[in-house]
Order: sequence, then C-alpha cells, then structure tokens
Amino acid sequence: MMRTWSWRATKPFRSFSSRHTETDPDRGRRTSGSTHSQSPTAPVTSRQDLRRATPAMLTPRAVQGRCGVNSVTLTTAAPVRSFSCAVSAAGPDVHGANQMVDGMAFPSIQRALGSADADAVAGSRIRQHLKARTIVLIYHAPATADRGVLDMDPTEAVVSTTLNTVSRVSGRLAGTGAYALFHMPLARSKMRSSERELFDAAHRGRVRVNGKSAVTYRWGTGERPVLLVHGWQSRGSRFSDFISGLLDRGYSVVTFDAPGHGDGTGRSTTIIEYQKILTELHDQYGAFEALVAHSLGALGSFHALTKGVKAERIVAISGVCDFEYLVDEFVSGLKLRPSLKGELLVRIGKDLFPGVPADRMPFSVRHATEVITAPVLVVHDEDDTRIGVGQGRAIAAAFGDRARLITTQGLGHRKILGDPDVVRSVLDFVEHG
Repeated sequence: MMRTWSWRATKPFRSFSSRHTETDPDRGRRTSGSTHSQSPTAPVTSRQDLRRATPAMLTPRAVQGRCGVNSVTLTTAAPVRSFSCAVSAAGPDVHGANQMVDGMAFPSIQRALGSADADAVAGSRIRQHLKARTIVLIYHAPATADRGVLDMDPTEAVVSTTLNTVSRVSGRLAGTGAYALFHMPLARSKMRSSERELFDAAHRGRVRVNGKSAVTYRWGTGERPVLLVHGWQSRGSRFSDFISGLLDRGYSVVTFDAPGHGDGTGRSTTIIEYQKILTELHDQYGAFEALVAHSLGALGSFHALTKGVKAERIVAISGVCDFEYLVDEFVSGLKLRPSLKGELLVRIGKDLFPGVPADRMPFSVRHATEVITAPVLVVHDEDDTRIGVGQGRAIAAAFGDRARLITTQGLGHRKILGDPDVVRSVLDFVEHG
C-alpha cells in the first residue's frame, strides 16, 4: 500500500527542494543523501532549481482557485530514514513560519524527520510514512499554459495533475491509479424528499458482490417483474416516475443501488459487478418483463444480457454503447496524457475482460446483438453532454430493425428521467412493445 504525507504552503514560494536519506532495501545500509527540486509541472529532476516559476501562480489563493489545494505530496516506496525540506520564498524567508504537515507545524516535522530516531519523535502518523519506500514528489498545481486543467473542477484538477506527473515517472503506476479512480464515483447521490415515501414502502434486500452490498428495492409480489438499472453516480430512486406508472399497470418493480452508489456499500463498482447483481436478481425473479436502464446502467445491462439474464423488452435511456467510450471520456475529461489510455485499457482487459479476444475488448453493445434478440427502445437527448447522442444512435444502429430510437431536446443526461413524455413512451413500450 502506498502512503503519502503532504505539506501546505501559506505564503508564495518560488521553488521546493528536498533532501532525504534512504535505506538500501537489499543491503540494509544507508545510501547518501540526494537533493531534488520539484517544478509545479515537471517530474522530479536532480538538482533542478525552479526559481523561474511565476510567484503569482504559486500563491495559495491562486492555486486553490485553480485546483483547490496548494500542497506537495510525497509518496514513498523504499524505507526512508530521514527527510528534510527547504522553501525558497518569493518574499521574506518563510522556512520556519506557518508551514504545516498533516495539520502539524512544519518545523516540528522537519526536526522529527531529520532526527536519528524519527520514529520515536514524530508519532504514529509519521512512523507509517517512514516505513514506506522511495520518494516521489508531486506538486499539485497545473501548468500556466494548460488552460483546460485550470478550468476543471478542483478535485479533478488535482487528480489530473497527479496522474500526469506520475505517468512521467512510471506509466504503470499511473495506470494503476487511473484504473482505481475509473471505478470510483466522485459523488454519491442522495434520495430526494419527493422519492422517500415511495421507497419507504419498498421491500428492501441486499445482494453481496466482491465484499460489498447493493441495496435492492421491490414493489409488488414479484409477478411480472420489471428491472430498473441506474447509471453512474445515480441511484434507483431516480426512476420514481417510472415506478408509479409500472405499478399502476400491474407490474412488480425491482431496482437497486449499486456499490458506491445511493445506499450501497463500498466506494467503487464495475460493469462486472453490475452484471453479477443483475444475474442474482434474475435468479430471484426469473425472466423480466422488461429491463429499463439509464446511462452506464444500460451498458452493464447489455453485458448481463449476454451472460444469461433474460428480458422480454429492453429500454436504454441515455445509454452507453461502447465501453471504450467511457475510457475516452475519462481520459479527455481529466486531460490525461494519451499514453495513460493504453495503460488503462491494459488493466481493464486484464481485470474485467480476461480471455476476451482483442477484437471484442473492451465490451461493446455491437458485440451483443446476436445473443440479445429482444426488441429495444433507445431514448437519448440531443443535448446530452455526459453521454453524447451518438452513443444512443450506435445502440439503435446495432440492433437494426429490432430497435426504435426516440430523441429529445433540452433534457440533458439526467432530467430525461423525469420528463412526462419520456416516461409515457417507455411505459407504453414496456406494455405494448
């Protein structure tokens, strides 16, 4: 497990330098100290003085306004016996003033890490860092020329800068980090007050998958079941308008909150976990009268339908056709280096789709049309900025005459689920085809 600690500058600075002494892991002896200076944009380079950095960009206010953090994070991967830092200030000397490490005064940490018995002086938090291995310095501030990063959400900007910097040192390490983040929602949707009464009346259950739980909801006896599958950073309650209409037509309704979503446990999920949840619900209720899915839920549903899940009719709302589209959006959305896409696809192929032929990896709905024979309704908004309408058109084109495409305007990616005309069209398709 990688461990990190960081310090936060409270005044402008021009450069950052570090001096550390490592323990040789093979011989158990200490190696000589080395000095590095870290650029806000470049990888660690020996003895590189970066006083050319624009002081205005490095002020806490300026950096926080761009990426929400003004910090240097040190991730270690070989035992470190001591570590000391120095700051070249843009103004007066601030080396001993107002510096913080994990909420602790910077001079105290410097003395602790520079002492002969750092473990005893610094406490458990620093002890854990000293037990870690080699040193990588990353400054969480984007390049002044990279306007795309500067305009990003603060959290995304930090992620972008970190992954791009690490990728210059180790593409594999950056790919591992990108893969972990790829499956981790940055936000968890909460139930709206307008949805609570309906969901309080549901029969609740759980489906365990990879040590996490999806929370399931059911209305009705289980006869004539219709399954509703939510998308990324969403939850089952977003289908409330559909649920009421389906119950009025005599259907039982089943939905769930996936791991990392809604009331599900854990912090992440994958398309494979979606497939396993759908398979478990199929085992409980049998073939579904219809399967209605939104966004990423549509891709997960089509994947499950190739693994034995059965549904008489399928509805894809704002759906994803190609898994690689998600990868492209992830890479471009975070302004990641192109090489990281390759590293990410390698991990995806190894962990999610082992044994799948290269020409069918990663998963695409286009590969599923021979197995899935049910009629398909595709609904997509022309102004969807999350999942472009081209993905909806691709799903419809893949199924040819078995698919019907409805396009809307002005609803975007999420409001489409609450539009009365969309709800009516979906309910009519579920009932009459």
